[in-house]
Parts: sequence; structure tokens; C-alpha cells
Amino acid sequence: MGSEMCIRDSPLPRALGAMVASRTEGRERAAQDLRVGPRTGRTPTTEDVMLDAQRVSMELIEVLREIVARVRTGSPDLADQVRRAATSVALNLAEGTRRQGRDKKRVYRIAAAEAQELKTALAVAAAWGDVEAEQVAAALALAERLGAMTYRLAR
Repeated sequence: MGSEMCIRDSPLPRALGAMVASRTEGRERAAQDLRVGPRTGRTPTTEDVMLDAQRVSMELIEVLREIVARVRTGSPDLADQVRRAATSVALNLAEGTRRQGRDKKRVYRIAAAEAQELKTALAVAAAWGDVEAEQVAAALALAERLGAMTYRLAR
């Protein structure tokens, strides 16, 4: 074996573990967001969820700034992909506010797909060693929450 690294010693299992943990946390938080509004105690409307999703997308972008800067040093193309996916989620959520019917659901589906792409890109960055899995855990949790919210908006 010599200098070969065993797969369990690599960053990949940690990245995937962080991704699974954030997925569970994100889904639980998104389900909570849909059950009872944080301030009113009433069941939130689609507009409430959409506005909260836009807020979460901006929070995610803020968390990603440092991560993107670190990834850029080792994988500039991957850093650009992370940035574009996060931006696409926010822009498609905004676009959905002015759309109707199936067109509205289409842009929310695109936002959900971009959130999924973002989660995978973060796991890939951790697997390549551009960032530590622990560094992307908060971003993964937010991306999972956002993905769950946009998926529900698209339904």
C-alpha cells in the first residue's frame, strides 16, 4: 500500500457524511417552516415560503463567500460553478414572484435543481480537498433547506 490513501481516510466520507447530516437538518427545518410561521403562529402561505426562501438564498450566498474564495485557489472552475448555482437559485426565486401557473412552478423547479447542484459541488470541493467537510457543513445545511423549500414551491 505504501503512500496510497485508503478511501475511509480521504475527505470524501467526511464530505458525504456532512452532506447527509445537512440534508436531514435542512429537511426538518424546511418542514418546520411550512407548518407554522415563525412570528404569526399560522400556517404560512406560498408567498411566505417564497419570501423566506429568498432570505435563505441570500444567507447562503453570504456563507459561501469564504468557501468560494478557498475553492478558487485549487479549483477555479468548481468555485465558479458554486457561485453560479447559488446565484441561479436566488435569481429563479425572484423570477418566480412575477410568474404564474406552470411557468412559476418551472422556475421553482430550476431553483430546486440548482440547489441540488450546489450541494454536490460543495461535496466535490471537500472530496478534492479544496475545503474541509466541516467548513462546508453550514452551507450544505442551508442549501438542503433551500432545496426542500424550492421543491415544495414547485409542487
